[in-house]
Amino acid sequence: MTRRSSPVFPDQEKLNNNRNNNHRRVEATFNRFKGREGGKSLLYDISDVPAGLQESFVQTGYRKPYSTTWGCLQSLFYINNETFNIWSHIVTLLYFVVRYSVVLIELRQPSSPKRDFYYPMLSSAIGTFTVYALSVTAHLFNSKSEKMHRIFYFFDYAGISIYTYTSGQVMYFYNRPIHTDWRIFESALVYTTLGAILSFLATFYSCKSKVDLRKYGAIMRIIPVFAGWLNTVLSLSVGVTMCSCHAVTTCQSFIACNELLITYFRRHCFCSIVGGLIYGSRLPERLLPGTFDIIGNSHHFLHIFAALSTEYAFKILEVALESRQDPRNEMLAKSLSGISSMETLFPTIVVFVVNISIAFWFAKSIYNSKDSKGE
Repeated sequence: MTRRSSPVFPDQEKLNNNRNNNHRRVEATFNRFKGREGGKSLLYDISDVPAGLQESFVQTGYRKPYSTTWGCLQSLFYINNETFNIWSHIVTLLYFVVRYSVVLIELRQPSSPKRDFYYPMLSSAIGTFTVYALSVTAHLFNSKSEKMHRIFYFFDYAGISIYTYTSGQVMYFYNRPIHTDWRIFESALVYTTLGAILSFLATFYSCKSKVDLRKYGAIMRIIPVFAGWLNTVLSLSVGVTMCSCHAVTTCQSFIACNELLITYFRRHCFCSIVGGLIYGSRLPERLLPGTFDIIGNSHHFLHIFAALSTEYAFKILEVALESRQDPRNEMLAKSLSGISSMETLFPTIVVFVVNISIAFWFAKSIYNSKDSKGE
């Protein structure tokens, strides 16, 4: 006798179809997350990518060359060799939006005893938001074309320069030493002018390294940015090495006798220097090309150390604000008050506009040139 098969009721058949459809959708989503769609890979090897879209020692994981804007946005949701760079700075940007908002709201209160320090912190927030937002933009859209790849990084470099300027400015107004007999610490105009000039040079030479000096690009970008960073930490460095915190006849600085400030300063310096050295050396991918394409290459470490460096710089500002409540710092606190928007916000806007204009100038020259493919 032939065994009868069990009847399939319409409701049961519909349920099975729904389960199969759900399974296919989950599988398609998972495959897309891994960089596959319709059985085809969304990722490309270095041999499939034009030279202008290649990264040193990165062999795989590239997105489609000459992607559309929508294609670039879609790449947010599958793993490629820019995934870590994009998401690390999206998360960092959102984190600092919250961190700065909390402090700025507190400083803006009419009853706040630290209200004078609102404008330097606001300038610092502008610089921090700018650097991470432009970094995300550059990494997200750099596969549009060879020209656009360079153009987006011009604005990324401008963002870094704006950040170093605003970071130096806020460190100056929060932590500068007094009674040093150094003109640079006695005049906000001198200090901020020097910082502005260094930021302009950093943007100019970083952009130029993408145009004329590509062989030494990483080093050419690091040197001017490092000079700007030195200006950022100058007031802290002098405070640590040359000043006291309570003596009234010698150089005074909040950081001199505050172990927590010194600890954060050392960590800030460590993260900034180590991140720069790793990026400049292109290690570890230089030793094992293709191994660290998706995770673990020098640019990823740069992003990690940059975020940590920014966090420690922010902690320095928080502790410096609290140090003003110490009665022993009363004289020092009074000498560092009375900060106006003309000393802080106005020059920040000028520096922002000039650096973005430098990036635009290089972008225009690249966009109109005939030596690159791909519009």
